[in-house]
Amino acid sequence: MGFTENQSPTSLTSGNPCVDLFFHIVPNTRSYSLVQHLEAAWKHNDWTTLKLICHVRGVRSIGKSDKEGFYAAALWLHKHHPRTLACNMKSIAEFGYSKDLPELLYRILEGPELRRAAREESQRGKKLRRMPKDHEDVHCNNQS
Repeated sequence: MGFTENQSPTSLTSGNPCVDLFFHIVPNTRSYSLVQHLEAAWKHNDWTTLKLICHVRGVRSIGKSDKEGFYAAALWLHKHHPRTLACNMKSIAEFGYSKDLPELLYRILEGPELRRAAREESQRGKKLRRMPKDHEDVHCNNQS
């Protein structure tokens, strides 16, 4: 027994690991929780779990459109069932975007933490470029 965000009582499990995966995987789900749900669901029904992984990425009103959750699930799939991931890349691109394919390849080769660090570095760089380098840059061109 657990509690919802509104402190109402709720069951922590439905008794079906695939149903639990569907309901418990939401944006910002911790990777440990995601892995637990994926492993349990895969043991219960691998085909349904694969469809649910695609549903996590599903865009255009066909899924949860959770990009980061999908990438984490796809990396889990690559680690534990790489041939399944490889054989389903076309379907994965159809549920999400074709740009998901190079992003997955990047994360497989370089690691998910490197992508996060690169994104944070890029954001810091954008903030720095928006700020004047020193007080001289603030003056208008038509001033003497």
